[in-house]
Amino acid sequence: MLRIDHRKRAPLRVLMGYARPHRLVLFATLLLVLTSSGAGLMQPLVAQDVLSSLADGGDVKGPVILLGALVVAGAGLTGLQSWWQQRTSERVVRRVRQDLVFRLIRLRVPELDRRPPGDLIARVTSDSTLLQNAATEGLIMIANGVLSIAGAPGC
Repeated sequence: MLRIDHRKRAPLRVLMGYARPHRLVLFATLLLVLTSSGAGLMQPLVAQDVLSSLADGGDVKGPVILLGALVVAGAGLTGLQSWWQQRTSERVVRRVRQDLVFRLIRLRVPELDRRPPGDLIARVTSDSTLLQNAATEGLIMIANGVLSIAGAPGC
């Protein structure tokens, strides 16, 4: 039986706590990722229709327009999703950094003397940046990867 160490679960709770105020934006971003992935997965099928129409001597106007629309829609949705995701992740990082700085301000002097000041500032910036990647990009990339694997032809 798999046992979960509660001390290791606490950072995930903290991460979700910072992401919670942005859950609607993150959900909308996830929907944009899924939609743009779907458009990307449809492109080879439509391209196959274009090639089949060319081989049969049929009309390619409809499939070419559809393929173009899928490419433009996929690029637009990906750009919007990327912008929205970056904006949200910067807001999460700003909140984390504010909380960390407020905690540092409240530390007692002997605790501060044990560590070099540059070390504390470096930890605030680097740890919050890692949190940014985990909170937004990691979650979205997992969902996108699962959809791509599930929707890829031949799976």
